[in-house]
Amino acid sequence: MTVKEWLNKSRTMERELKQLEELKGKAYSLACGGSDSTNRDERVQTSKKNSTDDKFAAYADYSRQVDEMTAQLIKYRGELLIVLSGMENEKYKFLLIERYINCKTWEQVSDSIGLKDVRHIYRLHKKALRSVKIPSNE
Repeated sequence: MTVKEWLNKSRTMERELKQLEELKGKAYSLACGGSDSTNRDERVQTSKKNSTDDKFAAYADYSRQVDEMTAQLIKYRGELLIVLSGMENEKYKFLLIERYINCKTWEQVSDSIGLKDVRHIYRLHKKALRSVKIPSNE
């Protein structure tokens, strides 16, 4: 695994968590009597027997998944922070923390660092990646 792949795992986990949270919200809306706005024109005959229970069970399952993913993300970002905190170059450290832990865009990272040219951030990023030492257990 490259350093960039190792760091990007945090951003990937963040995207997956947001997707799960969106699904959880939709499941909650359905369980509380709302409708899924994505299937407005589609009519499906359903049994009323346990549909409410099933909807709340789906919501509970998404809630559990969100909680688990959140715990994993917090743990992973903690591990990243330990490694990045050990970097000597403060600018590299700040850049990588902003990008991979705080999940900022390149433009936001550039603004945070105070550089107007995003291309300079890309060059700094390449240098910063070369200075990261991935723990041997990864």
